[in-house]
Amino acid sequence: MMMKRQILMVVGVLVMGFILTMSGCASSVNSNELVQPTNQPAEIIDDTLTVNGAETASQAVARIEGRVQNSFDCKVQDFAEHTVTVRAAMKQCSGTTEAEDYSGIPVRVILSQAVPEPGATKLTVSAADGYSKSFVLEYVMNDDTVILFEEEGALHMAAGDMDRYDASHWVQNVVQFTVE
Repeated sequence: MMMKRQILMVVGVLVMGFILTMSGCASSVNSNELVQPTNQPAEIIDDTLTVNGAETASQAVARIEGRVQNSFDCKVQDFAEHTVTVRAAMKQCSGTTEAEDYSGIPVRVILSQAVPEPGATKLTVSAADGYSKSFVLEYVMNDDTVILFEEEGALHMAAGDMDRYDASHWVQNVVQFTVE
């Protein structure tokens, strides 16, 4: 009987290890955990007016809603004059990806047009597949390295400050920003 328990325990540990490995890692950051501030922003390289190197006629749209004065549908083309290029890398459990340049619109610029209501404290970014990530609204409103960009007909959000944000803060196929 004792041997059977030990075998079951070993199998259970192996199954848990397999599940954690298949999910990417055992991250200490919950997908809905609010991010804490740091004093080391990512590097903003320039203020070019191109979106990912070329102008595009895509119809990729994200809805801005919640505790805002002006809900609207956002396209990156509508904010092209605010385009910045950020050098950023994703911090993952298995290591950090090589830094790349990403050109897009600072999310704070988009949210400024929506005018968050006084007392709003959280921003939730939602993807088409149901994934969502929450941010402290004040941090996003003061950070030009959190950008929305378009790639292959979809909107994506990069969080450039590696000391503050890990890979779970990069949202692919963004469809909605909700201010709470």
